[in-house]
Amino acid sequence: MIAPLRDPAVLFHVFTRAESVLAHEDTPSRLAVTQLWERARSREMTKSILHRWPVELELPRDGGQAGALTVLGAAQCTAPHELRQILVYQQRDIVAVSVLEAVQGGTKPWSEFDVGWLDEWTAPARDMVGTVLVHVGLARDAEERRLPALLRQLPDPPSRWSVWRPSPEQLIAELPSARAGRRGADRRLFAIAGRDGGRVQSAWFTNPPHRGLPRFTRYLEHSARLRHQSRLLAAALPGIRTTVAAVNRDTAALHGALQAKGPALDRVLRAEPMLVEVDAGRRRVVGYLADVRAMAATAQLAVHNLAELVGPGRVAESDRELGQWTLEQLRVEETYLESVRLKASEVGGLAATEVNGSLQRGRDNLVLAQVSVLSALTLALTAAQALGYQPPLPHRTFGPLVSLAGAIALALPTTVLRWWRGAGPDREWPIIDVACVALTGAALGWFIETWCTARQPWLAIGCAVGGGVLAGLSAGWRIQRLRRAVAAVKPSSGDVS
Repeated sequence: MIAPLRDPAVLFHVFTRAESVLAHEDTPSRLAVTQLWERARSREMTKSILHRWPVELELPRDGGQAGALTVLGAAQCTAPHELRQILVYQQRDIVAVSVLEAVQGGTKPWSEFDVGWLDEWTAPARDMVGTVLVHVGLARDAEERRLPALLRQLPDPPSRWSVWRPSPEQLIAELPSARAGRRGADRRLFAIAGRDGGRVQSAWFTNPPHRGLPRFTRYLEHSARLRHQSRLLAAALPGIRTTVAAVNRDTAALHGALQAKGPALDRVLRAEPMLVEVDAGRRRVVGYLADVRAMAATAQLAVHNLAELVGPGRVAESDRELGQWTLEQLRVEETYLESVRLKASEVGGLAATEVNGSLQRGRDNLVLAQVSVLSALTLALTAAQALGYQPPLPHRTFGPLVSLAGAIALALPTTVLRWWRGAGPDREWPIIDVACVALTGAALGWFIETWCTARQPWLAIGCAVGGGVLAGLSAGWRIQRLRRAVAAVKPSSGDVS
């Protein structure tokens, strides 16, 4: 029978998002951290670890400090040959709770260690970054052949494991996480060193406080960040794939609608629902793209820090493979999302080009009509006056004719000037354009009634009102169509890189 490990210790680490603990009052994660601290206090962890560290838990409400290590609470209980400690700290965007129970200069069965720190954990899964349970001890030698017998001494012995060496003196077994349906750590490790490896184990797992966090605690923190980003990516992948497929389908349908026959303005108006769908999809793609780039930066930094802490060739195989998969998958998703974003922006730009071209052609035709009509009126009146020409029109139509010419002369310059300076249907006070067109329609209706009948004044007034209303409604309908077209393409014509 193999002897139990000397100087056994159990380390428990909880990593949570700092925002969920420090940014608001009475959040579930803040309450869970406080409950862990109270449990440690009930186990007589009340003494100071280091004089500059607070012995009472101090959780700020302003988000804390996002820079270097900030200890929020630290307490311990010392007894002959036994040590228990709790440390609550903030490291950038993570708040961590580390609990240590260690035997010094002796041995103790694993079943007598307290590993139920998650039994009453109430923080939601979305706030968690990771939890780790580590069994540490000294064996006769750190050889892999000793692992099966040593692991059988655990309360929940594993049936499979993988090994890696963070240093030549140490051997770590990666154990399966908690069984389905049971609350426990996301990651379980079993670390041993030889009889003469006590100093190495202390430097890696239970560093003296004045030296900062132990190296392996920092390793586990970066590994938890990497695993958290991998879980976030896995959860986001179905939504990303669905959005990419939908945007590809919608852009193809929109492109076909814009390439159909017919006036450009009519094509855009028919494609308006598709434009709305493409723009909504493009916005979702831009959001996913920002998330993917942020995850890639965090994962890349975590992979780099893991290699810095233990050396490129000594990173755990599970962490190395997970980091490689996560970074490759993030690069692939970023490429797909960027391609879809560009495609959606290009189709939106095509619709905007169609509408702008239609508006420009309308402005050009309006300018040409203004110049032509005003020049013709001026030339005709000048020639008639110079030659003394009397037009073959009844004298009763002179008044309506002068009114019609004046209305045209008023409407054309005003409308053309406002269209040119006010970017078409987006200009202010479009009622002015409608009023000018309505005035022209009223003059035309008066002229027609006077030319044809000139029987009753009320009939002339009715024809003028009818002509004005009809012309005003036509102008308003036209402006509304242009506004719809511009509003449909405006969101899609923008771009976010």
